[in-house]
Amino acid sequence: MGSSLTVTPACDIPEMVGERGQKLVIVNLQSTPMDHLCALRIFAKTDQVSSLLMKKLGLETPQFQLRRTLIISATSTPSGHVEVGVAGADDLGYPFSFVKEVTVSGGGEKIKCCEEPFKATVGMAKEGVGVAIEVVFHGHYGEPALSLPVRVDQSLEMVSISFNPFLAQWTVQRGDDRDERDLSAKMDAAKI
Repeated sequence: MGSSLTVTPACDIPEMVGERGQKLVIVNLQSTPMDHLCALRIFAKTDQVSSLLMKKLGLETPQFQLRRTLIISATSTPSGHVEVGVAGADDLGYPFSFVKEVTVSGGGEKIKCCEEPFKATVGMAKEGVGVAIEVVFHGHYGEPALSLPVRVDQSLEMVSISFNPFLAQWTVQRGDDRDERDLSAKMDAAKI
């Protein structure tokens, strides 16, 4: 559904199905190089076909949620500053680039980081004013920036975020019970 069927290895599976005489259905707005192999060819938008199919099966179509993971490190230094690092990660905690820029605020300073790895050192949080980050995304789904307070000296923190594009709202879930050493190794790879 919705594939040009020209990129390997993904296009190899439908080709094998069609060449073996199995029933292959292709849903795409444009012609594909495998149209001659399919038992049913539907020229339509995949969302429309999926909605109709789910309705026919008596199932509800779940509302789309963009799910992302941020890994944040914030460590106080002997000089009284806070070193902050931010990286995007996939569901398993491996580096995944979806962040465009990060602004780190603390101790009266604001530092904007526009390249990965996103790292900055700011003044220590003062009483009543903490260290915070503002994360700007590449915006493929129209997602707005997200501001989060930073937990200092908690080693690495995995923050699950999800964006509802219909409501233009972020939901944030902090904390994770993953092995800290495992996260540390993955973040070493992300250079934060």
